[in-house]
Amino acid sequence: MNGKPSILITGATGTIGQAITEQLILLGYTVTVVVRNLKTSKALFDDAVNHVVFDGEAFSPGLDTLRTDIVIHLASYSTSQDEKKEIIRLIDSNIVFVSLLLKELEHSHLKLFVNAGSFSEFHRNDGVLEPTYFYSATKSASCSIIDYFSKLHGFIFVNAVLYSVYGREAKQKKIVDYMIDATRSDQPVPMSEGHQVLDFIHIDDVVGFYLLLIQNYNSLSTPYHMYHIGTGKGTSIHELADIVSRIGGVQPNVLWNGRQARSRDTLKAIADTGGVEKELGWKPSVPLISGLQKYMRVYGRDNAKS
Repeated sequence: MNGKPSILITGATGTIGQAITEQLILLGYTVTVVVRNLKTSKALFDDAVNHVVFDGEAFSPGLDTLRTDIVIHLASYSTSQDEKKEIIRLIDSNIVFVSLLLKELEHSHLKLFVNAGSFSEFHRNDGVLEPTYFYSATKSASCSIIDYFSKLHGFIFVNAVLYSVYGREAKQKKIVDYMIDATRSDQPVPMSEGHQVLDFIHIDDVVGFYLLLIQNYNSLSTPYHMYHIGTGKGTSIHELADIVSRIGGVQPNVLWNGRQARSRDTLKAIADTGGVEKELGWKPSVPLISGLQKYMRVYGRDNAKS
């Protein structure tokens, strides 16, 4: 061993998970990824990581014998819908999976479990748990399960509540992607009324938080911590459209009020970063304008319609 903790990552083939995994590999960590699709994982990481497959019911042999010091849990199924088929999938992905994972790791002498929470668990943006969607409710429920195992086995539990992450091409498009695409669209892109206020944080800052936590978790004085990972600054969707227009030189072709509002939605989500700044010394460093400039440049989206 190289003296560094061994790290297990779920959701490593997702946007944030891939970015974190790549950095950990570069830094020489021993990394295990738990995935559903081995082919995708192999294509991304080849033999630079240990691959463990979850088939929906069980893990491929050997997970319980691997040294695992830290778990970074990013895998989840996200949707604002709550039809019956979605409820089953949400419970399986967001509650059953993490329960089986922690049971599998009960003899691994785990030291730290980092869960990725959602700002939509805090409907009124006041720090009080009030899930906006059924998805959000499953995320909150999974925290109770992680907390149970944390107390049972004595590992530190950090709930990292992630806000609106951008800066790397997402497997599933987010509002930033739709807004940039709207600068190239001949047809108006339907959106809400545009008054929703979100906290946009660059993926480089998110990765930086995880790396800082991995390097300093031994300094944490209590077994449970909740950190809100954002910038602490809110930007409305209308303001986002204006920023994208200034950067790209083309006004996004948006049909405001063209998308029916959800019966229940998050209208304001701004991170209170005081806790993570005080305890870990973490602060975001990428301003929204420069972060968007970088994102649009890297993915060839500076120019609108060709």
